[in-house]
Amino acid sequence: MLAEAGIRTVTTSAGSPKKIYPKIKELGLKVLHVTLAAPLAVKAAEAGADGVVVSGTESGGLRTTGPESTNLILIPLVCDIVDVPVVAAGGVADRRGYRAALALGAQGVQIGTAFLASEESPASRSWKEAIVACGDAGTALLPMGGMAMRTIINPKLGKLMTTGADLSKEYNMMNAGKAWSTGDFDLYPAGAGQVSALIKKIRPVKDIIEEMVRQ
Repeated sequence: MLAEAGIRTVTTSAGSPKKIYPKIKELGLKVLHVTLAAPLAVKAAEAGADGVVVSGTESGGLRTTGPESTNLILIPLVCDIVDVPVVAAGGVADRRGYRAALALGAQGVQIGTAFLASEESPASRSWKEAIVACGDAGTALLPMGGMAMRTIINPKLGKLMTTGADLSKEYNMMNAGKAWSTGDFDLYPAGAGQVSALIKKIRPVKDIIEEMVRQ
């Protein structure tokens, strides 16, 4: 279906892509694999990835529950050990982050939170406003079994964190979709990266990109 639709590049994540890559390559598509650690980037390249997306601990979305590196360390580390292009994900919302990623050796960036808070994003207005209102150290890793989700700390989550409550029992990931579409973040906190602290307003995607890549 992807090939018939004219898609030229596919992104994979969450596990080894070995089994699916032969079929993707047979269809003439390129593949990028998202990785959270340097050893996994090497394995992805060895499996046939045309490039790797390096996602440091500051990123939003699903994370591990173990120790992780920030992109300041992870990007150059991966660039030194793989022979495929590296894309930086996490901590990039403006020109400064974009140029920093290129200076660290990345060939491009993958934008998540900044586009999530854009005018064109299908995310709810409440979700976008939560990102804009998020300040320094305003996110936390919410445990969910063997994984974690970086979310914005709202009053309920903040209170639970101070009491030492078992957050994995307080929140159910299955409620995330309803919470994010309705703005009921007591049901499940709004997902976002640490870069939320740098996002001050809801803007068109065009404006975000033009500011980011201007010389």
